[in-house]
Amino acid sequence: MITKIAAPNLIGLGSGILCFLIWGSLPLFWNLFSSSGLSSVQIMAGRVFWSMVFITLIVAILGKFKSIFLVFKNRRNILFLFLSALILTINWLIYIWATTNGHIIEASLGYFINPLFNLFLGRFIFKEPLSPTKAFSILLVFLAVAWQIMIMGHIPWITLSLAISFGIYGVIRKMVDANTLDSTFIETLFMFPYAALYLLFDPNLAYSNFFPYPTQR
Repeated sequence: MITKIAAPNLIGLGSGILCFLIWGSLPLFWNLFSSSGLSSVQIMAGRVFWSMVFITLIVAILGKFKSIFLVFKNRRNILFLFLSALILTINWLIYIWATTNGHIIEASLGYFINPLFNLFLGRFIFKEPLSPTKAFSILLVFLAVAWQIMIMGHIPWITLSLAISFGIYGVIRKMVDANTLDSTFIETLFMFPYAALYLLFDPNLAYSNFFPYPTQR
């Protein structure tokens, strides 16, 4: 019994650690493209393009197109997924710009305080209970963030933008009646046309670095 319970927990823990390792390494990845002369918008467009390619492959392999089609029948879901895609685009673009322009600490701080903002939204929008222990933990995090902001000596708009946008994104996604894979596919699908058109018609590119062809004109 212990083994059966522990196995999923270990898988979840391992998956979480792997996700954060990948997420933490992203600034290095984005800077590889930035150092080759690509702008933040170009990197963002490439990210969306290849996200669409890989998530389509995953959906095809798992045979999930039918469930995605059912999500499209619900106008409320589509509206919220369009809004979440818009917010996610803003969040991604700010993050990529920050990490490729010497603001990695401010960007990291944004995702550090995001759980604090999520707790705030959960308490006042979804009326979720807040125990004294959780309230004390939030106070400690708030004081730590306030101290870090004081050290910076200025209002960290990057930090606040990332935390707030990702928090709003979470609220919108909570209103969607669809699983994670279906929702992510539809969000990416909404972003894809704009990214593809940008990569094709960007006057500064002959072919993007995201394709195996010569890049700069």
